[in-house]
Amino acid sequence: MTLHTFDKRLLEFMYQLTLHQKLMAPKEMAQVITIQGKKVSERTIKRWLKWLKAHHYFTYYLYTNYPKIGLVNANCILRGVKDDRIVKIIPFQDYLMKGIDMTRTKDCFFISYLMPQKNISDLKEFCKKAIKLNLIESYDIFETKQITTLYSEKHRIINEHGNVISHKLDLDTYFENLLQSKVCKNHSIGVDDYAKKNPIVVPLMLEYLKDHASFKTAWSKMKSKLGEGIWDYVGDLKTKLKKSDGAGIVYVQKTMRYLHTNLKDYFTQVRVSYGPLYSGENVNLYVFLKLKKKEQIIDLAREISKNSIYVLVNELNDRNMDVGIDFVTNNKFASEILSTIIPKYADTSKSNSIMWLSYHCSSPYWESTTKNWIRFNYHRLFDPKTVSWKYDSKKYLDELKQLSASGE
Repeated sequence: MTLHTFDKRLLEFMYQLTLHQKLMAPKEMAQVITIQGKKVSERTIKRWLKWLKAHHYFTYYLYTNYPKIGLVNANCILRGVKDDRIVKIIPFQDYLMKGIDMTRTKDCFFISYLMPQKNISDLKEFCKKAIKLNLIESYDIFETKQITTLYSEKHRIINEHGNVISHKLDLDTYFENLLQSKVCKNHSIGVDDYAKKNPIVVPLMLEYLKDHASFKTAWSKMKSKLGEGIWDYVGDLKTKLKKSDGAGIVYVQKTMRYLHTNLKDYFTQVRVSYGPLYSGENVNLYVFLKLKKKEQIIDLAREISKNSIYVLVNELNDRNMDVGIDFVTNNKFASEILSTIIPKYADTSKSNSIMWLSYHCSSPYWESTTKNWIRFNYHRLFDPKTVSWKYDSKKYLDELKQLSASGE
């Protein structure tokens, strides 16, 4: 049977992938996944995966527990950007979208940085300097405490044209429990002992597990970036290893097995992204809110999820804002969420932000260099000898001044 972009079988397949919190090969998928109540063969699943990757932006990966490797998410909103080259200066980007801050009627960039917590103050200085140099009009930066994504049953909430329809779906018990287990909990930040002894954990978590790379491919790609510097990543076994590709591949294999054995420590959940869901009549909104009661985060997420393809709940470590919520829905339900649901929970006396984000306007900023969104340049930013991240504040400020001078 011919496949098409919003085939109900494909949509249910993607939803079911999110219910199993580990990456699976097609053989394992065939053992646990049912579509329309029936099992699917390994051969069929291989055909679906091949079709999805060939025709659309599609990713299936484990979301990294970044504090384990000394990084936190800093969500940065830049408004009134005069020269968009500014978004490329700081190389700690993980995610970027372009849109409009509707609460201030200003064009904006939303950038998620993965960076050392101690350098968030440097990022704020960078933005303040950008205002003085007339490169942006205003900014906000919010540090993330915890991110959890809640998925709706795509096959029930999306029609054959890819547009959101509603059945007023209740949040799946699985995702509700996942959110309950994470919100309002304390989380430690800092490179853990295993990563300190085995720095190769860093590139494996950031890139190669996401790509489902084989041990051999992961080693080969790391070596192409790092050259002989790759041996600085080998960690506590480097004195025992002969410097050969075979030894390196064995070391990668050992490390990957450790990560999979300790999956819950190093990864938070399975994520699935599918580009066509952001198109057509669907709208992508991101709101940053101060709530009347912080403990209502779960209630707010539950209500928004009823009419959304997914809801990303970004619990913030910020005294002025409690939560950032990213969701995709249609115009009708977006209006209902903004006019009825959010005012029920948000403290409207605060400067909340509501951003409309455009997949079409954003894609040139990452698809021009890779089909997999933004690559994290660990090989330029991470020092395996000290097991620490290098944030070069002076360099970034100098580049900011040069950008200002070139525009005069």
